[in-house]
Formats: sequence, structure tokens, C-alpha cells
Amino acid sequence: MDDHLGRVYDAMALTFEQHAADGAFNAHYDRPALLDLLGDVRGLRVLDAGCGPGLFSEHLIEHGADVVAIDASGPMVELARTALQITAWGSSRPSRLPRRPLRPSRGPRSPNRVVAAGCG
Repeated sequence: MDDHLGRVYDAMALTFEQHAADGAFNAHYDRPALLDLLGDVRGLRVLDAGCGPGLFSEHLIEHGADVVAIDASGPMVELARTALQITAWGSSRPSRLPRRPLRPSRGPRSPNRVVAAGCG
């Protein structure tokens, strides 16, 4: 993400969280449809790429997934940490997205599912 776009997401984090949490499209169409596509996540490792304020991560954790949540926006990560009551030692850990490209791997720590939703 370029620096300008990063600053925009950082500045709108709280507004984005409020809209994504209960906006008609996000709360009643997009998020339910994507979660349905993921199926049963109990016991699976799920990568929430672009986690935003953690709305998908929250659902996944509640349904038994081991979630790794990442976002390029520090304020979004902090919203997710707060919402999910995550400490640095939790198994579900939002963090800043690395500047290098992520490469697929097939090791034991690889995700079984990936969520990369536009909003929420």
C-alpha cells in the first residue's frame, strides 16, 4: 500500500469500523455470504488478510478457528486488538503487514483458509 493510501486508511479507521460493523451491505450481505463460503472453521488456521477492525476475525475465533489477522493500517490493527481483547501472547494476533510479498507455503503453520474481504 502506498503511503498516501495508508494515511487515508489510518485516518478513517474508526469511521470504517462503525460503517462495516452495521452497514446494510457489510453486515447483512457481504460478511454473512463470505463466512458461509468458508464453512466450518473449527480447528482450522485462517489468515484474515486486511483484517481491518477485526469483524471477520471475531466471528472466526468465536467459531473455533486459529486466526492470524494482518492489516497494513496500524490504527485498524489496534481496533482489531481492542475488539478481540488480544495481547501479544494470544494465538490470534493482528500485526502490521510486512512490506515484502507474502509467499505461499505448505508447512504446518500454513493457513487452511484465507479471508481477504474488501470491507469488514
